[in-house]
Amino acid sequence: MAFIIKDNTYNAAHFAETHNFPCPIFGLDESAKSKWGPLVERIKTAIGRQPEVYALTAYDALWVLALSAVSAGKDTGITNMKNIFVLQASNFFGVTGNTRLNENGDRAEGNYDFWAIRPIGPALDWRKTAQYNSATGVLTRYMP
Repeated sequence: MAFIIKDNTYNAAHFAETHNFPCPIFGLDESAKSKWGPLVERIKTAIGRQPEVYALTAYDALWVLALSAVSAGKDTGITNMKNIFVLQASNFFGVTGNTRLNENGDRAEGNYDFWAIRPIGPALDWRKTAQYNSATGVLTRYMP
């Protein structure tokens, strides 16, 4: 869906477009499409639009948290909860893919989509211009 840039936003959009300034966001894992596809359709039916990718990452985080709480039982001490959370994250493949954490507590793997503003006739629109897969180390560029 293209949009026409007006007023002050034109300067920022024009700069981003003319300087090929991409915006990275978390990207969906195609190997998890059998999980995220039906969930996205259910959400679209409920809210009338495509959910943001970060709603799906929050969905996975909540599942890991719930599984951790169930696994912890009555031992809810911080050390036990942290250990169980890391273990659950390491064993969970959710709608956004593998939720394994690295030594810093961040997701160890993830895809990143790069979006950039491109002219579409008299309007400007966001287009996915590249995708990086951290599991394979491959950066795929798409035509502008």
